[in-house]
Amino acid sequence: MSTILVVEDESIIRELIGETLSLENYRILEAENGVVALGLLNSLEVMPDLIVCDVMMPEMDGHGLITALQQDPKTAAIPFIFLTALGTMQDFRKGMNSGADDYLIKPFKQEDLLNAVNSRLQKQAKLSAFYQRNLPLSSSDRRRRSSSTGTPTLTPDEAEIWRDLEVGLNTGQVCLFYQPKVAIHNHCLIGCEALIRWHHPRKGFISPGIFIPIAEKTGFISVVGEWVIETALRQCQQWQHLGLDPLKVAINISAQQFHGEDLTCILRLGTQKYDVSPQQLEVELTETLLVKNVQDSIDQLNELRAEGFSVAIDDFGTGYSSLSYLQQFPFDVLKIDQSFVRHIDKNAKNKTITASIINLAHELELRVIAEGVETWAEYDTIADMRCDELQGYLFSRPLPVADFTELLSRGTDSPILPLRR
Repeated sequence: MSTILVVEDESIIRELIGETLSLENYRILEAENGVVALGLLNSLEVMPDLIVCDVMMPEMDGHGLITALQQDPKTAAIPFIFLTALGTMQDFRKGMNSGADDYLIKPFKQEDLLNAVNSRLQKQAKLSAFYQRNLPLSSSDRRRRSSSTGTPTLTPDEAEIWRDLEVGLNTGQVCLFYQPKVAIHNHCLIGCEALIRWHHPRKGFISPGIFIPIAEKTGFISVVGEWVIETALRQCQQWQHLGLDPLKVAINISAQQFHGEDLTCILRLGTQKYDVSPQQLEVELTETLLVKNVQDSIDQLNELRAEGFSVAIDDFGTGYSSLSYLQQFPFDVLKIDQSFVRHIDKNAKNKTITASIINLAHELELRVIAEGVETWAEYDTIADMRCDELQGYLFSRPLPVADFTELLSRGTDSPILPLRR
């Protein structure tokens, strides 16, 4: 039986929440403010599995409590859900920046509470089970296990990153940034790409180029991938609650997720859970991932599109047989790799190749996105080719959720940068 600590200064609300969760067979602990909650936690030998906490409370509010919890290794990894009647973007930003896993705005439905609680506990259980099952061993033990069971051999540095990544997913170190996608004809926000970021408490920023290959090597990428899906969908729900314009969010899918799991089912259940339209989600896949098993890829893509999810082929042009495979795969969006876009105004060869790709994509009724646009010269060249959308530092770097929320609050009909023509 999972234990949940409910921290709420209004006794009626605290009792109602406790009663609701008790009916779901959760063991409930109660505290009327942050000070009482800390005292209770210090007296416990076994920590609760989840904390549901109001923001505004006397003596110590919710922000003070979560700050104190994250400074103690015993409590830093406990999932934390904020409850508040303050639904402004500033309040939302402060809550998520504090390290909360979720943010429910009062009044909320009983179903919303149960969904949030069940989601966090299920994710915590899955991560813990995976971590215990695959805990990195000593060098000698790793070599023995690798030879007998196929578990990958990890260097000491890789093993440390693997251990720390699981902790980071649970303590708010890992988060999603969102890079705007902009319509070329009017410079307005048309969507975004969710990008995983990890700020380690001791090592600082750790590049996805370092920890994603380790996650793939160990198989932990499936856990990371589900975390990304759930986090992105929960964020879409939060934007809906704030009354912001809906927009399409793209997420990157690994080969293991695509070929080894029921991806369509995971996405379907996620969109239902967070009440997000499948049309708001775009699945980004690399070309090399698709060509590993062509027929299986085609079947999987058809399933995704039948559910309403759009599909983008990412880093296009870097694979082996791009043009020959282009007509076989049922997808909606083609993203031109930034290696073709960089200095395209000065590189005649890349300019010719890119123009041909865009023309062919349009003939196949695909939307085309240029990645990595950093200068106005690159923009002008791409725009002259009738590319549909762009991503790049010229308009915006990837933004933390609070900053992207502020950008989205301006509306999707306001140009990010002034028009030049």
